[in-house]
Amino acid sequence: MIRKFLRKIKAGNTSNLKILQDLEVFYPLTSSPERFVDLALSAANSFPTQLSQLIPDQSSKSALPLPPAPSGIITSFEEAFKEFGSDKSTKHNYHETYASILHSAGTEAPLNVLEIGLGTNDASAVSTMGTAGRPGASLRAFRKLLPNANIYGLDIDQRILFSDDRIKTSHVDQTDPSTFPEALRRLGCNTFDLIIDDGLHSVEANMNTLLHLKPYLNDGGWMVIEDIPSRTAAVWLLVERLLTERNIACRLLDTPTHSLFLTR
Repeated sequence: MIRKFLRKIKAGNTSNLKILQDLEVFYPLTSSPERFVDLALSAANSFPTQLSQLIPDQSSKSALPLPPAPSGIITSFEEAFKEFGSDKSTKHNYHETYASILHSAGTEAPLNVLEIGLGTNDASAVSTMGTAGRPGASLRAFRKLLPNANIYGLDIDQRILFSDDRIKTSHVDQTDPSTFPEALRRLGCNTFDLIIDDGLHSVEANMNTLLHLKPYLNDGGWMVIEDIPSRTAAVWLLVERLLTERNIACRLLDTPTHSLFLTR
């Protein structure tokens, strides 16, 4: 797959120039960097794994344990996500994680929950639910499960934004960090007990969420980054090690489908 990608980008000088600009730090010292796109791509891809091998692994799953939740609570979360058409339970079993987190926080408490990614139907979008998806499904499930909570959502697709009882949504572009402050201003809330990133499933977008929204977590709050594929695990293990060294509780959690990155 990588070789096919390389053949495509080598086909035109414009593409090579763009990659030269974006991956400048990874090129070997040479007078003809445009000839060595493959080396730059290989270096960029290897860097997270190499760096994580240099940093001692001081993380521990016991440092961020998931509080247990009664089976009845887990079932209610599973059924609510299924009722509103969210794949958090029907596909990923993420409902177990959210049941644990929110049971500990108190499902009757006046919580603020923020989720990036309402679930666009746009088939051309990078991350899409497809035409059968139901935008806002998980927001409505959280509203049902948390009767005293305010639920907030952000998405790049402005066509699916909506407001409803205890639900408010607004626009954000995760690839543009400058849009985060304005998005929070429009929501009218800047402290959250749970922040979920189920938007653009890319390392860059996820890192922007981590950098620009984690400061808005309440004490004791949780951030969950969903749908981390195994091919990017080296990046998140590196993040885990770096944050752990700074005494920031975090954990890469395996699930039957993709991984979750949890931090507090």
